[in-house]
Parts: sequence; C-alpha cells; structure tokens
Amino acid sequence: MSALKRSLTSGLQSGDGSWPHKLDVKSASTSIVSTAQVIEMLRIWDYEYESQEIQSGLAYLAREVKRHTQPVTPSGPGRGDCARFPVFALWGLTRFHRAIADRTFEAGIAFAIKWLSRHELAAGGWAVQKGVSDLSFTMTTPAIHALDRMRTHHRHGEDASRLTRDARAAFQQRANVVAGGRQAWWTPYDEGADPSAAATILAVLALTNGEPAQRDLARQGAEWLMAHPECWVTEIEPDRQLDDRQWSIMSFSLGLRALLHPRIGFKPTNPTLRPAIQHLSGLWVQEKNGWAVIRGWRPTTTGCFAVVTAVNALKRASDFDPEQHILGLEPGRDPEPPSPRSPLTITLSFAEQHVLIENQTGECLVSCNLRGHAQWRVLVTLAKQHLSAENDEVAQAVPVDDLAERCGVVPASVARTVRRLNAKLTQEADGNDRHLQGLIEHIVPSDTTQNRYGFEQIEEVVLREHTAGRPHGQLYELSVDTRR
Repeated sequence: MSALKRSLTSGLQSGDGSWPHKLDVKSASTSIVSTAQVIEMLRIWDYEYESQEIQSGLAYLAREVKRHTQPVTPSGPGRGDCARFPVFALWGLTRFHRAIADRTFEAGIAFAIKWLSRHELAAGGWAVQKGVSDLSFTMTTPAIHALDRMRTHHRHGEDASRLTRDARAAFQQRANVVAGGRQAWWTPYDEGADPSAAATILAVLALTNGEPAQRDLARQGAEWLMAHPECWVTEIEPDRQLDDRQWSIMSFSLGLRALLHPRIGFKPTNPTLRPAIQHLSGLWVQEKNGWAVIRGWRPTTTGCFAVVTAVNALKRASDFDPEQHILGLEPGRDPEPPSPRSPLTITLSFAEQHVLIENQTGECLVSCNLRGHAQWRVLVTLAKQHLSAENDEVAQAVPVDDLAERCGVVPASVARTVRRLNAKLTQEADGNDRHLQGLIEHIVPSDTTQNRYGFEQIEEVVLREHTAGRPHGQLYELSVDTRR
C-alpha cells in the first residue's frame, strides 16, 4: 500500500495535476475518471485538503471538464460529449466538502451541474452520452452521490435536489421485484434481459439514501445479491452501453461496498462475503505496486480504486484491520504474486483483410474479413505503430492527422471510421458469445491536446502479409509481445 501511495503522489501524477488509468506503461494517457478515483483514494488515506496533490487534482477536474466534453476534432481539444466527464468531475470535486464552497472550483462545478441538467433523461438519470436515450447505471449512480453532496449549496442546491430525486425515481421504476417481494434486481439493457449483478449493485448504492420506499427496494436488491453471490463476488461486468471504450464495472468491490453500507447492515463475517474479501489480495501486482481488476491483468487506477474503497468499507464495518488480516500485507510480507495472463492477441492477414482476435485463454473473440478499405487501413496502421513502439502508450498511438494521411482519408472522417470499426468487431465478438468493446481508444496525452488513436486491450500483434520478391501467396509474419 505504501508503495502505491508513493507512486500516485510522485511519479504518476502529471504536471497538469491529472493521473493515468494504466500504471504499467510509459506516457500513459490521463483522464478525469482516473483523477477523480485517485483523489478519493488520497482522501481515504487522510491526505489534507490543502495538500499539493489534492489541490492540483481538483484544479484539473474543474479546469478540464468543459474542454473534455467538447466534440472530438483532429486537433483537439475535446474528447466527446460524454456523461463520464461531467459526472466524475463533479464526483471528484465534491469528495472534499471544502471544495464545494471553494471559488477556485466554482466554474467546473457549475458547468458539470448545468450539463447534467441539460442532458437529463425524460424519466430521470443520464445516458452514457448526449443523444442516447438508455439509462446508464454507471453514470447515474455516481452522479446521484455527487449531487447529494450539493443539495445544500446556496446556488446549485435546488437543481441538485431535483436531479437526484428524478434519478432515484428512474431506478425505482426500473426495479424487477421477485415474487414474494423479498428480492429485487435490475438490468440496464432491453426489457426482458437477464438480471445484472452490476446494475443491481449500482441501484442499491443509488437507492440506499433515498426515500423510505427506495430504501426498501435497496434492501430487496441486497437480498438478491446475497442469494446470487456467484454473479459478483469475484467478477467484473462489462458495460455494453459504452461503444467508445472498454469499461469494467467492478462488481466484486461495489458489491462489498453496497452490502456493508450501514443502512443495509450485512457484516464482513457473513460467509457469503468471504470469497469477495479473499479475492482482493489476489489482485495485487507486486512488480508494479498496484492492483488489477482481474487476477493476472495489468494494474490500473481503477483496480487500485476498487480495492482501496472496498477495504475502506471493510474498515468502517469491522473492528479489525483488513489490510493486515485479510489482504496479507503485514510488514515484511508480500502477498503471493498473481500468475501472468496470456496476452490478448490480434492477427491481421492481408490476403483477405482477415482479423483474428483471441482472448486471454486462447479462445476466439473475433474472426472476420473486413470489407471496408478505410477500416482495414486504420487497423493495419495502428497495428504497425503498435509493433514499432515498446510499452509506451503515446508512442503506440497515432495522431489523427497522421492516421488520416496514412489511410488516405480526411481527418474529420477518422473518428467515424474508428466508431464503425469498433462496432463491427464488437458485433462479431457478440456473435461468438464473447465480449469485445472499444478495441481502439481515443488517447489524449497529458502534455498536449493532440488527439491520437491506439489499441486499448491488445498486447500482442501479428501481421501476415505478402512481400515483394517472394512467390505469390507466401507470407511473412511479424509479431511482438508488448507486455514488457
């Protein structure tokens, strides 16, 4: 834990006050979400409001929320009109009560609340981005928590109260009460979809501090979670509503935090919770001093946030120190390092413009031919760039203008081509009963507003293509494992 604190407060915080998502690569892109998560971890670790780390992080959130929410263009500076920017900026800015009344951050708070007011869904709550009508549990729950802290604000309190009331009502309306009325579950997807443990957890967290009827629903949701631990205690769940990036809902952490909430009242000694508690220690990546969201994966800010907040919930509900007795972090003793995972691999075969993507266990996620020449050129360009760089997120990504020039398209069409390519690969994976989302991500380095695109999940790239001077049909193969 102390090594992680040193990393987050020294080498990992960028000059603009932000933090990255990936902890094991050089020049990693930073974001509002990761910065808000680190601010919360520092708060849990008793960092003072006046500390340089907290002040610079809060200033980044307040300063960048408006810029991030602008449309994506080849030269920047926007990252898209997506709810996660105002939601998590406001969530981070309200973690310290003093920041709410601090004039330094007033403009950022005001922008976030105005954005949420303008883009509220008709039934309450928020979608993942402007122009989408489906309620997003991953955006609405943290928005409720942030707005709850604003309800007494002299300027924004009335709007905050109305927005939280409407959002909780949306969750209440979406509940699926099990026969007998003792359990309830939620799903963020189409009517008739199976229960979602992650959605149920987020609904419980949103409703626990609501009106009496909403608190009753939260308890019913908690009972459903306790009856179905296999769905969440060691699991993450992908958010399929986001089509522009991979987003993991940390069920193993959020579930503990929901069930240990004082108004829910389950105890850490409950046998049903034991697997979730024991799961935490296996996520530590010793050589990188951080936690992953799945055992053997790379450490991320999200993984660290998941474990730190879960441990904090355990501390509040326990009379012992979970860091010592559960995580196995006694002085001088390191937890057992996780076994390494196989890389997520993409193989491109030029003869038929064929794409093969295999997951961590060697199972096929995607196997298809691409018809669109622009999509194929984008994929090949990113693959070759990935091969040429080593463990450096910025070097592995291609600026939009360069990508457009190499692919023979205008810069304005690059984002549209990437969206269509991501959607195509996601659809192919779904057809194989697998999940792949946001293969190509939008990257903005912390020291520039230049937009770039690069692979989000790929760690190994294989190219098979015809070469001049060789018999027709003969292929050569290039590959690299970029986990180093």
